[in-house]
Amino acid sequence: MAFEKDKTIKSTYRFGKGEVVFDTVNEFRLVSPEITAGIALAIQKWTDANLHYLFDINSLIPENIGKDDNLNRYSEYFVNSSYDLLKHNCVLTFNEALFILLGLYPHNSALPPFHDLDLINYKPFPDGLTLESVFYITRQYTALKRSVFVSKDGKINSENLIILANAEENMFFQKNSLKNIFKQKRKYTNKESASRNKEICKEWQLLSPLLDTKYQTKVQIYREIIRKQKLSIKEDTIGKIIAKNCK
Repeated sequence: MAFEKDKTIKSTYRFGKGEVVFDTVNEFRLVSPEITAGIALAIQKWTDANLHYLFDINSLIPENIGKDDNLNRYSEYFVNSSYDLLKHNCVLTFNEALFILLGLYPHNSALPPFHDLDLINYKPFPDGLTLESVFYITRQYTALKRSVFVSKDGKINSENLIILANAEENMFFQKNSLKNIFKQKRKYTNKESASRNKEICKEWQLLSPLLDTKYQTKVQIYREIIRKQKLSIKEDTIGKIIAKNCK
């Protein structure tokens, strides 16, 4: 399997031309890195012109989220956590699904500046100044918006998203990428485990004070952590991680 580090990806996308350096590129990446680079650059262009704070393009690209983190740099933890959403027939929001089709990190679709985007109900403005307009002009948006698989409340399950992405008229996922993703057994490196456990502890610290009020048992909290973190591990494993790592 080809696995390259510090790979420069060139985008010819007319709304996002330029270059992005990916920390890693796997030959079985779900979405072409050129597609992801193009939309990421288009978003960067919009944020540079419209936000009062600096937006880091690397937060959009799963391979680059750990760029400034010695623990996670060159790790595929964030790449794999994106793919995990497809493995377990999850229910996805419209925004999460669109991020997956574009090769962006779906978990960050709930963070600023994307958290208030109502993409499924978007009506284009003539001036094209909204962040929604950057997504609206993509083929992926059009296909998802018109899909019968999307419910009235904007949800789609991952199985149907795969069908939509692989439809002959779309072909949003690269050849053999899904086959490779699904045949892999999820194994965490030590670095990935440390990062995952840190996030579990954060959730535990938030939810544990609600024991005996909102949650009647610790197991219910463990299940909530699994749901929120979209983990593919069992409740007893969560308990062991908390007992060992969370203070």
